[in-house]
Amino acid sequence: VTGAGDRQELRQAFDDAQHDPHQGIQLAKADDPLSPALAHSAQGYVAYQRFSYTHDTDTLDQGIDALKQAIDIQGQLALFHSNLGYFYDARGKHDEAQQAFEQALTVDDQYGHTHAGLGWNLYYLDDYTGALSEFEKALAINQEDIDAYLGKSAVYQQQTTPDFDTAASTLEQAANIAPSNPSVPANQGWLRRAQANTLKNGSDEQKKAYAEAEQHFRQALIINEKFVDALTGLGWVLQDQANITADSAKYQESVDALKRALAIDDGQSGAYNAL
Repeated sequence: VTGAGDRQELRQAFDDAQHDPHQGIQLAKADDPLSPALAHSAQGYVAYQRFSYTHDTDTLDQGIDALKQAIDIQGQLALFHSNLGYFYDARGKHDEAQQAFEQALTVDDQYGHTHAGLGWNLYYLDDYTGALSEFEKALAINQEDIDAYLGKSAVYQQQTTPDFDTAASTLEQAANIAPSNPSVPANQGWLRRAQANTLKNGSDEQKKAYAEAEQHFRQALIINEKFVDALTGLGWVLQDQANITADSAKYQESVDALKRALAIDDGQSGAYNAL
């Protein structure tokens, strides 16, 4: 997705994807109870992905309703309750999210990803100690839960005294586990940029940190050239470097990256701000 026309193509793709599980629901009515439940769950997932690009809360509400239907049909799958928790958190309904995560653990206390969801839920509520505990529980059950590593890193960065070194080593663990996941180098880029912003302006140490942030964002874009978070981060860090060096070429690179990001997702206030 690189332009306005491509955004329309993306929306059409979401329409098609949402129709597929709807068709599956119709076909599965006479089948076992699991099949229609999975179809409703898939419908919810598509709605959530659409929301991530359109920021349309009505779409997210549709996803929540679809997951509730899946749970009504088959309530013994922790996955459905856990996903519902993530959806509620995205909607800003953190109490409902916590209830969904707790129900997931009641159904299956060994579904580790629920602890990752609870960790993020507590993180949004500024309970960093509780969040870190839940992320650790998630990783104790599944050492490859990338979302838990991302959450741990976020906690270390946001606590009263940021621990950038531990946050960085946490993301390095994630990178070793999932080298093809663009979220990891993108998060590494944001981390190094945040750290750079705490250093003496124009110092060699700050310049090095900004350069490393740029490298991480570019690595994410090698994995996925349309990864919006990395494009926006690249736009910011190129601007940061240009502010130090007055390099007009870097300013133009920043503009180009930010325009590419907004061509994919035009609902990013941070990208407009940077632009």
